[in-house]
Amino acid sequence: GKLTLQGTVNSKATKIFEAELELTAAGSVVFTGATDRLGKFSKRVEATLGYAMTLVARKEGFANASRRVAGEGTKHIRFELLPLCVKGRFLATPGACGTQHFMDEQSGASFDVPVGEICNGGRPFAGEVEFRAAVVDVSTAGGLQAMPPLLGRSVGGVVTPMQSLGCVFIDLQDASDASKLGLASDSFGIEARLQSSVAL
Repeated sequence: GKLTLQGTVNSKATKIFEAELELTAAGSVVFTGATDRLGKFSKRVEATLGYAMTLVARKEGFANASRRVAGEGTKHIRFELLPLCVKGRFLATPGACGTQHFMDEQSGASFDVPVGEICNGGRPFAGEVEFRAAVVDVSTAGGLQAMPPLLGRSVGGVVTPMQSLGCVFIDLQDASDASKLGLASDSFGIEARLQSSVAL
């Protein structure tokens, strides 16, 4: 069968021209493309029954967004891209102690990245790292559209929607070639702090 993907890429009601699109299935690229001047895209591909594919939208200056797609027929997809609010570089040194601090002046969100726990493909990485982050404004409809549905499951097995009090997008890349980086398996992670107008 055939699967037709139609949709738009936006950011805060602005249509995103020439946003890059990439559809992958089982680790292989099915197609790449871009949005038109109205931020729209349309592509027809062979359906892959039995497992889902992933459609990713990218644009310089914005956090990546992705959607899982499956089945046949026509699927309508609306991407809401988040503007990057933090972007900076630091030197990763395997085994080193300490963190690199980043802050978004507008939202007050801050991030501490462990400089000695960066990995590339599971191996310790030494070199310049580019850190990027975007903070989701969960108090607005536009911010919530950038997030996937949040569903939880109770001890009794009941599926229930969850309330989000804060969400961030974080990305680490090798500054020399933009390849994706991650954290060591035993890392304590990146510490993110979000400002709140209400008591939590």
